[in-house]
Amino acid sequence: MYDGMDRPGALTFVPAGAERLGFYRNVDLTYSALWIDPDASIPGCERLGDLPILVNKNDQVIATLVGSLRDEIALGHKPDTAYVEHLVGLVGLRVATLNREQRPSLRHGCLSRRALGRVRDYIDAHMNSDISLSALAAVADMAVDSFGRRFKATTGLAPYAYVIEQRVRRAETLLRETGLSISIIAVRLGFSSQSHFTTTFRRLRGMTPRVYRMHFSPES
Repeated sequence: MYDGMDRPGALTFVPAGAERLGFYRNVDLTYSALWIDPDASIPGCERLGDLPILVNKNDQVIATLVGSLRDEIALGHKPDTAYVEHLVGLVGLRVATLNREQRPSLRHGCLSRRALGRVRDYIDAHMNSDISLSALAAVADMAVDSFGRRFKATTGLAPYAYVIEQRVRRAETLLRETGLSISIIAVRLGFSSQSHFTTTFRRLRGMTPRVYRMHFSPES
């Protein structure tokens, strides 16, 4: 039982199968809810069903992660599957930490050159589609959790971040060497919209695609 006020930034975790009843008085409540499929195979979430209910906890990392996902959706962007999977996995690990779960500190090896090559080829061939973490792990013939750790150890980037970086690099080439419109480039590279492409490009390169193109082709 919990009897008290919900503080700003409060975090509650309810495992699958648990029933939670809440009674509120004089409430002006705004919140974000992240629902995780208990049957999904997401690294970091394997033991969430075994954890107890959390009420009115606080964690700035989870607040930032869920807030960023909320803001992306509010802007009309459709986040990549790999991005969402990675975000949910991080949330799961943080929830386990809040429950004082002991997580072993492991040192993970790198992907083999052949496996990394297959993954890069897959990303290059499917640049305009929604690339999931599970699909990349299957290409590398590895379990999802092991693949994610080994991929980051090899490239220095999480899989979803690597995919975004490759899309932006491809965009740079198209902006410099073709006359394709920015909206067409966004579609070809798998962004949900031109605004999503522009926001991502500016975040990673410090300028919009239009400014980048003008820098290399002033006559454009």
